[in-house]
Amino acid sequence: MAYSAWILEYFLDTGLSYSHAFVSELSARDQPYRWLFGGADAVAGVLATAAAAVMLALRPPRDHWATTGWLGLAVFGISTAADVLLFPLDCAVSQSTECRVAEDAGRVSLGHQIHTGTSALAGTGLCTAAVTLSVAVRGKRRLSPLTGPVGRWLVGGLIVATVATLVLVPFAYGHGVPQRAQVGLATCWLVAAGLAVRRATAR
Repeated sequence: MAYSAWILEYFLDTGLSYSHAFVSELSARDQPYRWLFGGADAVAGVLATAAAAVMLALRPPRDHWATTGWLGLAVFGISTAADVLLFPLDCAVSQSTECRVAEDAGRVSLGHQIHTGTSALAGTGLCTAAVTLSVAVRGKRRLSPLTGPVGRWLVGGLIVATVATLVLVPFAYGHGVPQRAQVGLATCWLVAAGLAVRRATAR
């Protein structure tokens, strides 16, 4: 739920384009609702990290696929929290020409520059978790939220949306659509993973 807070942009006057703005621009320092969106991402990151730590510590995985998956979730969580707590954007690049010029000229803060890297790590971590955990639980019917058709579609859609976002980023145009699809699918996958873990540990 915390990671899906970005949906509120459709109900609030953020002034950002759904098609051309990164979701992370909602929590840029110059945005009116930065505490709402940034706070939600921070909570999501901390909870994802805690979930991965608990699974690794209390139920050590029996194979490298599962271990890689939980580590991927930890990378996603740490990077997502760092995005807003340590390295927030100074300004919304898609909204401000001055911000775009400052970024191109290297006049933005170090945190602003690092933000791109942590965002990429978050996406990579989640995709890694989605793929490897799905492989780790393949064939286990009681984990159907991840192993069933819905789980497979979520993983496939997440990968396609992530690749589409990366392809469009250099053009600085249209990347907002696939990225919103990416975070939306990521949210659904996190729910599916949570349901699968709950079923697996119900006994």
